[in-house]
Amino acid sequence: MDSKTSVKLVSLFLVSSVSLLGYVSMSTLGAPTPTAGMVAIDDSTLIYQGNNVNYTFATDAVISRFAVGYNYIELGNVRINSTVSTGYVSSIISKWDDHGSIEWTANTSNPSANVIYSISGLTVFTRYEMLRDSVAIEHFTTDVTGAYSFNYSGPWSPHTFEIRYLAPTIAQQMGLTYAYLIYEILIIGVLVGIVGEAIYPLKHEKITMDLLTQRLIHMAIYIVIALALFDAIYVIMFT
Repeated sequence: MDSKTSVKLVSLFLVSSVSLLGYVSMSTLGAPTPTAGMVAIDDSTLIYQGNNVNYTFATDAVISRFAVGYNYIELGNVRINSTVSTGYVSSIISKWDDHGSIEWTANTSNPSANVIYSISGLTVFTRYEMLRDSVAIEHFTTDVTGAYSFNYSGPWSPHTFEIRYLAPTIAQQMGLTYAYLIYEILIIGVLVGIVGEAIYPLKHEKITMDLLTQRLIHMAIYIVIALALFDAIYVIMFT
């Protein structure tokens, strides 16, 4: 199979994988030759996710996973959902990686349009920073969903946005280990407290509704204190 045939097959694959109202318009001329299991897209490819949002690539790209549908596109593990309040928004994707770092340059047809970007597929419990035109706007730590959202309402001209992965420092890595250790100790303490509160009145006191209510309140206090301590440790070490 020659390279021209390979590129045509890639085009067919892209078109056949399109979801509701999203589509890919591309030329097979000049597209890079993909390797096995990869998708090749050239810089003339127009990715229209629907809802007046479209994307192109700054350079030719070879991607392990690609999908486009109404309100989203996927590049590798990263899903981008974009909405624009009025007019349309065009984004040129320049880079991305396996950690979920991604950079794109966007502009709108309406200088005062509000654009909301929702990024998912980021590494969970990991620090990132969001930059606009190379200036850090926000640092954040992902939760269990691995998602992050932000909006920009202008004034619009071409702006470059970046979600950048921040590698953990040695102190942060050690802090994470200690945080889990402390968390386990707290959980064990809570369980011991709960068992103690449940067993003690059976052996030493006459069981009454007032006593059971008191014990339940004590158990709830144990749990709240444990969760509060863990949250405090997490905030101090990772934000």
